[in-house]
Amino acid sequence: MTKTLFKNISFNFLTKLISYIFAFFTVIYITRTLQPEIYGRISFVESVAAFFIMFSILGMPIYAMRTCAERQNDRKELSRVFNELFSLNILFAFTGIIALFLSVFFISGLKENSTLFIIYSLGIIFQAIGCEWLFKGLEKFRFIAVTTFLIKLISFLCILLFVRAGKDMYVYAFFAVFASYGSNLIYFFNINKYIDFSFKFTIKKEHIKAIFIFFIMACAVSVYNNLDITMLGFMTNNYETGLYTLASKGKIFLAVTGGIVWTAVLPRATEMWKAGRKADFFRLADKSITRVCLIQLFIAVICFIFAKKIILIIGGNEYLGSVTSFRILLLSLVPIGFSNILGGQILIPCGEEKKLLKAEIIGAVFNFFTNLAIIPLYSGMGAAVTTVISEIIVCVVCVRSIRRELQRDFGFVFFRRMCGIVKRDITRAKLRIEEKFIKDNAKYYCPCCNTKLSKFTQINFEKSAKRFDVNRYKNIEQDVICPYCYSLPRHRILVSYLNNHIAEIKNYKILHFAQEESIRIWMNRNNIKYVSADIKNTADIKLDIENTGLESDSVDMIICNHVLEHVNDYKKALNELKRIIKPNGKIIISFPVDCNYDNVYEDNTITDRQGRVKAFGQYDHLRIFGRNSKQMLQNFGFEVIEIKGEDYDAKIKPITAPGDYDYNVLYVLKK
Repeated sequence: MTKTLFKNISFNFLTKLISYIFAFFTVIYITRTLQPEIYGRISFVESVAAFFIMFSILGMPIYAMRTCAERQNDRKELSRVFNELFSLNILFAFTGIIALFLSVFFISGLKENSTLFIIYSLGIIFQAIGCEWLFKGLEKFRFIAVTTFLIKLISFLCILLFVRAGKDMYVYAFFAVFASYGSNLIYFFNINKYIDFSFKFTIKKEHIKAIFIFFIMACAVSVYNNLDITMLGFMTNNYETGLYTLASKGKIFLAVTGGIVWTAVLPRATEMWKAGRKADFFRLADKSITRVCLIQLFIAVICFIFAKKIILIIGGNEYLGSVTSFRILLLSLVPIGFSNILGGQILIPCGEEKKLLKAEIIGAVFNFFTNLAIIPLYSGMGAAVTTVISEIIVCVVCVRSIRRELQRDFGFVFFRRMCGIVKRDITRAKLRIEEKFIKDNAKYYCPCCNTKLSKFTQINFEKSAKRFDVNRYKNIEQDVICPYCYSLPRHRILVSYLNNHIAEIKNYKILHFAQEESIRIWMNRNNIKYVSADIKNTADIKLDIENTGLESDSVDMIICNHVLEHVNDYKKALNELKRIIKPNGKIIISFPVDCNYDNVYEDNTITDRQGRVKAFGQYDHLRIFGRNSKQMLQNFGFEVIEIKGEDYDAKIKPITAPGDYDYNVLYVLKK
């Protein structure tokens, strides 16, 4: 899954980059080929037509992408909803074209460019039939990138061949439209690969309200991004406006990271949310927030240091007065990246786009009224400060909405999660580099994350005397943790067992209590479907293992590693697992075993942390199991098979340790 998401983000970034590169070289050629008057005429028509194109699609792109992502695994349902959205696309396009032609006919300033407007109206038609949102919703970002490159290349070559002077402005206009919207023709002829397209004009009101919400959001963002420049133009002079515009455009260009990421991740995030995989959903959001904010922070620091040189390269000496405003605006990059992920990757997939709209409106209102007071006093620098504060306000409102509606914490625990992600990313990068060098000479291997290793890392129980009974681990090898996915021997034994039965479990309904990250990584890598469950920590569903509330005989497989030592009544938990597992299903279970005891040892009078550490080995354990655990499980009516570490390759380090405690045997139970 991680590799696929990385590819999606990479191809989405590549699509943006291709558009920027071809636009840059096209402008260089056209400004030297067409006279300024003709170029200005075309630019004017293009800017006016862009408004009508925006109104003709309303909020369709994001809403439709999310809607298609929700149904990407059901071709029949996807085909049905596509036809409904396509009908609205045609209706909006027809309305847009009529509005454009009426405006050209009745407004004298537009009528003299009627031929150019007819050419640019093709953009509305191409947008209507292309449905790029379908391919984004289905995560076909590579196809979009390749198509974009081909269309841009063909258009640029045609401009070089056929546009030689001012008389060729209509030819240029056509190829400019083709460069921007021609990809939609290829999209249209590939639709039938993914849906059963039989166009029936069907208007569903249920879509219109949501589309308008996204449209208002798009308008709010557009106004929000241009409000400060507009107010500067009214309240100061052209010189100040010009300086600030350069700084603002630079900020907008540098802040694209969050937009690229959430656009590419939204389909997957939507699928996770709809499937009830909340743990994976929020875990993915945490990773995106952390990485986007770090990238934006890095960009901000570098550009802050070299701000003067950057302005000199882009604008020349005349624009050096914008350096201070540019540096101030750089402070908004991290909040922008943060709010992009909060909105695009959390609120929109959850169907809470109204909360995002609320945040944007609050930010825009603050921006407007604060600028009224501050621009007359501080000009561009005041507008820059207001923009930074507005972006922070949008972030704060989004965070409050997510905490209230989705019960997601963004306090110290979130900061710890971010630090953990950074630490893991650094460790994994080092390991991947190391893996390139050790190749087939690796001494060890982790089947959970599919990583070759020169060594496993230490647990260091001795440093956690308040949590563990360190005496149980003395003189025992502790180099047993995978530095990449943090798997322990029991996790690698379990995954090795599952690898041998992977064809069998592909279609299983798996319930995984207290899911470990290493097991989750393996399951996602092998496209194993599961539902994680926990009573305290983040999981897909919140379940009490002693009373799940699930139907009897409803689960194919249950995985329950080191849970029974934590629950109040392990007997009740085992009976509950027996009730919900199917007759031919499997329960894979493990728990700490101390071979000094024959049977389960528990004492309800021991309630303090240190007492539990001494009696049961760990501060939050309520019992410890004995060497007759197999017989104990059989007494509950289970057929029991032992999975022993000694039966697996030494490369995964399936050691029987530590010593007389927690020896790595797992049990497969059938009722």
